[in-house]
Amino acid sequence: MRFGVYANLTIEDALDVAKSVIDALEGEDVVLESTLAEALGVKGEGIADMDVDILVTVGGDGTILRAMQWNDSVILGVNAGVLGFLTEVDRDEIEEGVRKVLDGRFLT
Repeated sequence: MRFGVYANLTIEDALDVAKSVIDALEGEDVVLESTLAEALGVKGEGIADMDVDILVTVGGDGTILRAMQWNDSVILGVNAGVLGFLTEVDRDEIEEGVRKVLDGRFLT
């Protein structure tokens, strides 16, 4: 399974939350969206060019909606802000959320 990670870096804690997502995905095939990758000093891809099975978005509802405009992958939303009605995972549930995905316990 190939994962993509996309974060709304205008949210104060999004970079730290994205790092937690990346840590939780250690050992998996992961590609980072280019803006996030640049912030971390690594190579990335544009969100429209990301060929992934699951796109993990870090931000809130707007981040999910923006991601859906550019990529048609299954999305796992991680809330890095205050409200996140569309996000499935809060920042303190990242490892559990990733584990459920890796175990195939999710709906599309």
